[in-house]
Amino acid sequence: MAKLPNDPNSATDQWFFNLADNSANLDTQNGGFTVFGRVIDAAGFATIDAIAAVPTYNQGGDFTTIPLRNYSGSGADVDANFVHVIWVKQIPQINSLTKTSSTTIHVAGKGSASLVYQLQTSSSPGTGFTTLTSVTADTSGNIAYNDTSAGTAKFYRLAIP
Repeated sequence: MAKLPNDPNSATDQWFFNLADNSANLDTQNGGFTVFGRVIDAAGFATIDAIAAVPTYNQGGDFTTIPLRNYSGSGADVDANFVHVIWVKQIPQINSLTKTSSTTIHVAGKGSASLVYQLQTSSSPGTGFTTLTSVTADTSGNIAYNDTSAGTAKFYRLAIP
């Protein structure tokens, strides 16, 4: 999240990609920053690498290393010069597994509001997952399910159908 200098509570809805491990700076600068996403597959990394390959220019002020496409290096930059991220996807995740009785596991997760996900299980993380049931996230994106077939050890995951 972008913040105003010396104002750790000024974060807005702007965000950025880290192209290197700069946690030593981001953990201490202006109250710290929270990592809230990650690239999960080769196609995503190819996109990040393509963005990283765009030449950067010093446009003065806070814009000392701004990536600009098809820019000559002089004159005003225009919208067509900027890198646009058109689509970002929220990947569902399981936040907790709670054994509520000897035969029930409560599965709690987070996804996108009102979307349907497949709750899948496997006896081993290296084997194939099978769909246990479909679950729908509430309007806040919360997912909850009680697995009453919890007698054996299982691995759980949420999948997008």
